[in-house]
Amino acid sequence: MTRLPRAGPVVIAAVAAISVAEQPAPSLSGIGIGVLLCLLALVGATIALVRVSDPRIDLAAVSALILSSAALVWLQPGGAGMAGLFVAAAFAAIRLPHGLSVPLLLGAGAAFVPVAIYAHGSGGMIAGTELGIAAFYLLARFARDAAQAHEQAKRLLLELEASRNAEAEAAALRERSRLARDMHESSPTRCPV
Repeated sequence: MTRLPRAGPVVIAAVAAISVAEQPAPSLSGIGIGVLLCLLALVGATIALVRVSDPRIDLAAVSALILSSAALVWLQPGGAGMAGLFVAAAFAAIRLPHGLSVPLLLGAGAAFVPVAIYAHGSGGMIAGTELGIAAFYLLARFARDAAQAHEQAKRLLLELEASRNAEAEAAALRERSRLARDMHESSPTRCPV
C-alpha cells in the first residue's frame, strides 16, 4: 500500500541500534532488563505488522509498539524510543480502521507526555513530539486514502473499458443483424413451380 511497511522496520532497527549504545544498555540485570524487554517488544511488534495482516494482530502490535516505545523513553530518556511512537502512529493509520486508529493515536500522545515529563523534557520537545506523532498519523492516513482512491479509480477504469467493449460488441451485432435483414429483403425470393 505504501512504503511504511518497508520503512517501519528500518526505523525500529535504528531505534534498537541506538538503544544498545545508550545508558542503561539492554542487559539481563537491573534496568537493562526493562530496556531489553522493550526492544524485544518493539522488534516483535514490527515483525508482526510486516508479516501478518490481521486486524486483531495489528491492534495488538500497534499497542505493543506504543507501550514499549513509551517505556523505552522512560528507561532511556535521551534515547530514540520516541521514534517508535511515530512508527506506531503511522502503522495505526495505515492498517487499522479509523475507529481504532484514532484512539491509538490519542493513546500514543497520552503515553508520551508523562514519560517526557519524567525525563525532564522541555515543553517545546514535548509539543514537537506530540505534533510529530500527529503528523506521522495524518500523512500515513492520507497515503492510505490516496492508495485506496487509486485502486478504486483503476477498478472503475477496468469496468468502463469492459462496458465499452460490450457496447462495441453489441453495436457490431446490431450492424450484422441489419445487414442480414437488408440482404434478406433485397434478395428475390424463389418459389419452385
